[in-house]
Amino acid sequence: MKISLTNHTAYTKLGGLEALRGFAAIYVLIHHARWFLWAGYTNGYLKQPGSFNLFNKALVYFFSLFIYGHEAVIFFFVLSGFAIHLKYSISIKQNGNEFSLKNYLIRRSKRIYPPLIFALIFTYLVDSLGKSFDFPIYGNQTPFPTVKDNFSFITLIGSLIFLTNTYVESWGSNFALWSLKFEWWFYMFYPIFLYLTKKSFLFAFILMTGLYILSFQAWIWQNQLLREIFSYMIIWWFGVILADLYTGRLNMNLKFFIPLVLIIPTLVFFGSKLEQQLRDTLWGIGFFAFLALFLHLIKHNLLPTFVNKLSFLGSFSYTLYIIHSPILVFMSGYLLKENHSLPLTFGYVFLGIVLSVAIAWVIHLIVEKPITFRKIS
Repeated sequence: MKISLTNHTAYTKLGGLEALRGFAAIYVLIHHARWFLWAGYTNGYLKQPGSFNLFNKALVYFFSLFIYGHEAVIFFFVLSGFAIHLKYSISIKQNGNEFSLKNYLIRRSKRIYPPLIFALIFTYLVDSLGKSFDFPIYGNQTPFPTVKDNFSFITLIGSLIFLTNTYVESWGSNFALWSLKFEWWFYMFYPIFLYLTKKSFLFAFILMTGLYILSFQAWIWQNQLLREIFSYMIIWWFGVILADLYTGRLNMNLKFFIPLVLIIPTLVFFGSKLEQQLRDTLWGIGFFAFLALFLHLIKHNLLPTFVNKLSFLGSFSYTLYIIHSPILVFMSGYLLKENHSLPLTFGYVFLGIVLSVAIAWVIHLIVEKPITFRKIS
């Protein structure tokens, strides 16, 4: 697929990608709301099926569609690789360079840090409030071991330099911050591989693939962080490849990759038998193909117009992602203290979703938008 690159036409129809980013963040939110604010399929529905009327039974199966929260983060990785590289792919194709490492690092820091710092403060305040009410979820008295009571100085520094779940635990109840570690270090290694792609895209891809293969061999890697990053950076790199296909820097038609989208339903039915790193990589290939299909529809003006109108969902998706977990944990703690169990109905799930979106939107307007807001970052 070749496109005109003048007057930023490569960006003009990509509002739908922002909508996808928003949908992915909301998907993760619903996944966690279902987990923290409902009794669950095994411990709720299967044990007390008579307590569910027809409507609630329908909701049980509807919310079962949201069990792939981890996979939604894999989708974020692919989309992020595309969004980051698109600008530089255009620049390389037009004039071969114009990459400023200083400006790149400033943009990435401005994009990541203001909402992150707010999220760390917000998590501390919400968790402290929950502990003051003696909610059992903060004392490891519940089935949620992901909720940590860890606000040490070391954990704070580790969270700010993106070492979560490698060298430090999660910051309090904000377990969702694990993926920021990967995103940040993808950003840090990207300039090196960008330089290599300008010399030889094939060499850069072979090197990336080689590092990925070596990451399976823990005995080779003495540094745990590097092993983790390169076990997943190839997924992010699929998005980079997609951007080069979209701009025509790689002379291949996107439609040839679309059949790979069949990997996604295959993984839904058979993926549980695979080791997680390999399974996540295959999900990444499937999402790469899905985005190729999406871009193909954009090229041929086949994408429904309402999708672009939902691009506002992407504007606060980052804030939503990094502040929703302490909200849901607080609500779950209240329910567990008051009722000693989670509800069989879905009222609190809906309430948690609405509250999280509303709070994230306000925080986005106050903290994120004035400093970091961009349609395609």
